[in-house]
Amino acid sequence: MMQKSKEQAEKKAKFYDYIEVQPPSNFVHLFDRELVQNEAQLIDIIRNIVQLADDLEKPCVATGNVHHLEENDQLYRQILIASQSGNPLNRQTLPNTYFRTTTDMMEAFAFLGEDKAKEIVITNPNQLADQIEEVKPVKDDLYTPPNIDGAEEEIRELSYNFAKSVYGEPIPEIVEKRIEKELKSIIGHGFAVIYLISQKLVKKSLDDGYLVGSRGFCWFFFDCYFYRNYGS
Repeated sequence: MMQKSKEQAEKKAKFYDYIEVQPPSNFVHLFDRELVQNEAQLIDIIRNIVQLADDLEKPCVATGNVHHLEENDQLYRQILIASQSGNPLNRQTLPNTYFRTTTDMMEAFAFLGEDKAKEIVITNPNQLADQIEEVKPVKDDLYTPPNIDGAEEEIRELSYNFAKSVYGEPIPEIVEKRIEKELKSIIGHGFAVIYLISQKLVKKSLDDGYLVGSRGFCWFFFDCYFYRNYGS
């Protein structure tokens, strides 16, 4: 709708179940790129998109493209983006995409008139949400990561190699019994993959020079690992 003809925009829009618009302030970067000349032109584009949705009898919903909670949290995002030298967002004005209230959103789309603003800010988003089934991103029961081939053997080998490096060979019987007790719980209950992933993350962090704290973890292998590196 910004750079192509109305017919091309209509053809593209027919693919979608609903049409999305955002507050004009979310598009300040378009001024930097000279894709839009002024706010009046930007508002006309948004009006045309809303009208296009009506013409195609598709619901139009207003979204915030939220990146942070409070308005003054934008500073933290600016710092984060500035720390990423290759991020293209560093080459343009960063919009303040905080979590707007319903009132904020109504004010942002006041140029459409109160009835249309209420439709796209309240009515249509609620109707859309009602069509979406409940989704649980985290399952209720234990849901371990996918298997890693050889995870059980690698955890066993790491544990015994460490014990040998501390106690020598043969390993004292009391130590070997404790290792087997712990490994039986770890491997027998399907936790080998979790332990192996954690070990690799810790090793990578240490290799890169970042210290890793173990407080809160009661895992035998990692307690030993950290004890060797940092003491109790």
